[in-house]
Amino acid sequence: PTDALPIYSGTGNDGAIDVTLAADDPRGFLRLIGALPQDNEPGWLAALGKTDMKARLALKPGQSGSTSAIEIDGTSGDLTLSVSGDLVGDPLSRDALVQGTVQLASPTCTPLATLLNVTPAAIDQSPARVILTGKGSRAEGFIADLQVQALAENFEYNGAIAPNGGLKGKATLRSTNATPLFAALGLPGAVLPSGNVLLDAVIAPAEGQGLTATVTGTVAEMPVQATFTRDIAGRVTGNVDTGPLKLRDVLAASLLSWTGESMQPASALAAALPLGIEGEVWISPQSLSISDSFSTRNVQVVLTAAAGDIHLELYGKDAAGRDAKIRLLSKPAESEGSRVVEGKVHLPLSLAAQLKRDDGTPVADGEGVIDVNFTGTGRSPGGVMAALAGEGSLKISGLMLHDINVSAFNTALGAVPDTAAVVAAFDALRQGGGLAFGDVQGAITIKDGQA
Repeated sequence: PTDALPIYSGTGNDGAIDVTLAADDPRGFLRLIGALPQDNEPGWLAALGKTDMKARLALKPGQSGSTSAIEIDGTSGDLTLSVSGDLVGDPLSRDALVQGTVQLASPTCTPLATLLNVTPAAIDQSPARVILTGKGSRAEGFIADLQVQALAENFEYNGAIAPNGGLKGKATLRSTNATPLFAALGLPGAVLPSGNVLLDAVIAPAEGQGLTATVTGTVAEMPVQATFTRDIAGRVTGNVDTGPLKLRDVLAASLLSWTGESMQPASALAAALPLGIEGEVWISPQSLSISDSFSTRNVQVVLTAAAGDIHLELYGKDAAGRDAKIRLLSKPAESEGSRVVEGKVHLPLSLAAQLKRDDGTPVADGEGVIDVNFTGTGRSPGGVMAALAGEGSLKISGLMLHDINVSAFNTALGAVPDTAAVVAAFDALRQGGGLAFGDVQGAITIKDGQA
């Protein structure tokens, strides 16, 4: 229903219109005003529900045409909407000056995320709110202040919004706990990052109507410096400098689906990067841990995604300056839902550093290298491993196993009167000296996951 139709004076309309909308399903009204296609229902529609809205449009004449003051308050589903603002000039003109504030609130982040066609992997129970204040015109662009409070995070953007949608300004992200954000994103991992998030970004237009962002700060206590560029086609390129990383976390974030599940052999392999992102990102961590006893430095991690393929390449050097390389490609298989994973691994070996007892003493000595090429097909890491096939080689120079005394063992075993003497013989085997093999090499064959 509407009330109080305006009248026209010589310098514009004068009066007010009051509108009340009450509907169990707002889709009919949205189609009536042209906000919803007749033959299509976009994903954001799922955020709406039973709707109760009241709006008032007050018109006042002026030398530049009518001044329109609008106020909207109400709810739709779990969303609460509040709008207040003014429009000076012809509402249909791109030169009309607009200023005002829009506020959206919901009991959790899910309704707001659904408006963006995003489904959180985990539901945070804290309230969420978006406040947008702006001034400008469609012809000249807007100066805006955007504040988002959700997932224990506080995001703010202050700057310009160009007529073509380009941004130029500064953004900040603040939080005392990163875990809810990573949980909602669905980051796969046994333990989600925690700690403060303190990020600042400078956003500016890029060539060809693209966007660039320079980011500095910390995430979960880890330093981050990054530059990202998004072109008009949506392709992202970036360079990231950060703190120490672990290989298992890099593999999980790059190759597994971001569903929020912990990293398991049965976890689903990803068909694309989160949010369907395509492009190339170079990551330079302070170090990359291959295992608890093997860490590389001077590391470059290159992640590339396009047309369903995900490429991951890692380059680094061990403590002796020898190259370490890992190359992986995950691509669609002929069987729907399965992925083909191809890989090449070249890793230096330093047995004294990589094979140790619980007390830290080395089990063996020797320097070498392992090279392996492999391929496997499956829906999960466990499925790929079960079908893994490949070949490679192993070379070790100066191989020696510590604390093995074959001579003492043979002597003790030659005069064994009883069971106790057999035990003593094995004790003699583990004492003193070592067993030297010299230089060794061999071929590696992998079939059905067995080497």
